[in-house]
Amino acid sequence: MTLFVVTGASIGVILGTRFTVLAVIPAIACVLAIAVTRAAIGGEISAISLAPMAALLVSLQLGYLGGALLSFSREGRNTAHDGAPSERRPPRVGAARFP
Repeated sequence: MTLFVVTGASIGVILGTRFTVLAVIPAIACVLAIAVTRAAIGGEISAISLAPMAALLVSLQLGYLGGALLSFSREGRNTAHDGAPSERRPPRVGAARFP
């Protein structure tokens, strides 16, 4: 179960640093599909198979939150003294652009 938590948190951090929150929805759908398929193949759908899935979903979301906060803190440091963003970091993929 530790492997599920570490993997989910790692994937969440990657998603959080590069994508918007809408990228978490397909990731959750993939986790659910894999967990249901694994349980159906094993022939058991019980609380024992649902606990690792819930731990993976929670760690994925917490990892996303950590990655988003990390990205937010890095954006603050990548600005010049006049407030203009520096050119060292590419823009986030899928970030909303408002006029």
